[in-house]
Amino acid sequence: DKDQEYIYRKYIENEIVFDSAIGYDFVADSVSDIVNVLVPWEPVNPFLKASLKYARFYLGVLRFLGTIPISLSFYIRNFLPLSKFLGSTYLAFTSMIYAYVHSKWADIIRKNRQKVHLLTNSKGTLVKTKLQNVPHSVIFPWLALDVNPLNYISSDKENYAVFHGRPDPIKGLNEAVRAFKLAKKKGCIDKLYIIGSNSINDYKNNIFSLGWIDSKEKIYSILSKASVMIYPSLSDNFSISVLETIGTGTPVAMYYNESNYEIFSKSDLVRIVKRFDLEKLVNSICELAGKKPSIDGYTINLVKMHLSWESVSS
Repeated sequence: DKDQEYIYRKYIENEIVFDSAIGYDFVADSVSDIVNVLVPWEPVNPFLKASLKYARFYLGVLRFLGTIPISLSFYIRNFLPLSKFLGSTYLAFTSMIYAYVHSKWADIIRKNRQKVHLLTNSKGTLVKTKLQNVPHSVIFPWLALDVNPLNYISSDKENYAVFHGRPDPIKGLNEAVRAFKLAKKKGCIDKLYIIGSNSINDYKNNIFSLGWIDSKEKIYSILSKASVMIYPSLSDNFSISVLETIGTGTPVAMYYNESNYEIFSKSDLVRIVKRFDLEKLVNSICELAGKKPSIDGYTINLVKMHLSWESVSS
């Protein structure tokens, strides 16, 4: 509203704005407003809009914007498989609304490109958001791990899979469970451990939720003995979970994502399949679980790059 715009203008007019996560203060209630009430609605994040309108220069980090596909044609074309993936047509519809919102953020950034510089961890994120023609810098490595997963590499693999990630449907937890059950029927894998959620326990099918684990050492111990990690996420700029898992020498079967593909597809421990192709995901799980993994030079170097905050800051 006008009061909010006045406050933003007062503090940022003719200043240089650094936005550490473009669009992060977007209010989720706005989505329920448009879904449930269908009132006229301004989809552009107010801070982003004010910054591009009044600031002298805008430096933005692609963290929140760029996690999900923003092409509406993707959601229209894949609405039925997306609904199944998320477990709800309502969630599929709200995801499409979020994509529309993100596309409008990208539009306004493109229109003001003369005063914008973006920071990102991969060119894949720029492609996903269609911002590759906006001035930008790719910062890599993007982050550092506090504990070295290479110290936990184990050849003593056990017959279980893991899902390691935030328990949001968009991260693929439901799809991972479906893929595991199909792989289990094929005799490829016996158990599934879920790190990060208490929401799913299916003892009949050997599915066990371990909840949130604070200790990285404990997480790496679990990951290192797994035969495979199942990670069919649709939302990522750069997956720390995948980096940590392959760092312990455990392979990962995952869905395609522009950013993750750019970084992880060169690893011998990673298999990436087309989004929503559950059959190929299961085949990848069985392939990876059926052979003794060997950590390759690319993977080792990739992990080593992410072990020092000094290398990130430089």
